[in-house]
Amino acid sequence: MNGKAIFRAPEAEPYLKLHGIFRIPGGQAVLVSQNCGGSGCQVDPLSFVLLAKHAKSQVLTQVDFNSETHSIRASEKSGTVIVDLGYYRQKKKVAVLDSEYLSIALKDVPVREMPDDQCKSLYNAADACVRDHTSSIGCFDYSTADFASGGFSGSNAEVWGVRIASHFPGFNRNGFVATCATACRSGKLESYAAFRMLTCTAPPP
Repeated sequence: MNGKAIFRAPEAEPYLKLHGIFRIPGGQAVLVSQNCGGSGCQVDPLSFVLLAKHAKSQVLTQVDFNSETHSIRASEKSGTVIVDLGYYRQKKKVAVLDSEYLSIALKDVPVREMPDDQCKSLYNAADACVRDHTSSIGCFDYSTADFASGGFSGSNAEVWGVRIASHFPGFNRNGFVATCATACRSGKLESYAAFRMLTCTAPPP
């Protein structure tokens, strides 16, 4: 701005995306994300660049200021910027910029069923379990796997398919582990309707 750099992304994540400019007390807040440009980095770090007429620009961020489910929807109300970051481990994730203070909160939600598009993505990823039927390594034991951080064996697309879906409310972890084990032993995957009932609907609390 005015011939001076106000934000510079690291070499590992040189690609920037502008998500919006919002009015805040005393100036504006610019929401940007960074990306490495490859298929292996799908959780983009976010930052607010704060601009004021008679002050030096500031960059506000946090290590968890990102979206695991590719949802970044920001809005401004009375000088406060609220960013809907989708879901994180079955909870709603929201960032709030208020008076130059950035906070991240997780909120419980009553949702018990996963959206159909995410469940279908999970179903497609489960094809990796079927392929394990003929693998020399054998079936993977997912009893202690952390799917939300990439603990699944498959192609890059399949790993991300499971990782993203696992953050949504409705993800039935035990059902997915059992379904994957059955698919590996039998060499075939059950119907989508049966899969959805077992893995994309959370059990009663």
